[in-house]
Amino acid sequence: MGLALGGGAVLGAAHIGVLKAFEENDIRLAALTGTSIGAFIAALYAFGKSADEISEFVHELDWLDVTSLSLSKFGLLSNEKMGERLTEILGEVRFDQAKIPFALVATDLSSGKK
Repeated sequence: MGLALGGGAVLGAAHIGVLKAFEENDIRLAALTGTSIGAFIAALYAFGKSADEISEFVHELDWLDVTSLSLSKFGLLSNEKMGERLTEILGEVRFDQAKIPFALVATDLSSGKK
């Protein structure tokens, strides 16, 4: 089974409960994907972090620091600091090194290209 995790800033932390339930019921994922906070959580899980470890990382985040309002007309949050935090946790990794196949969703809002 594959799992897609959505955005929602701090509300996206609810995804961790889903992953925890899968672990408790020995449900293994064949693929993961996500956007925004869902991509952050999916990446951690895909690269071998447990739901409990991810919960610790998320609870340690300073949400005002890692999510900043963009000045764009779209009124979106910037995920740059989340990406930096992810690199701190996982190091320099490549998608093909993930323990579970993983993809993320990103779009250049200026051009509309994926």
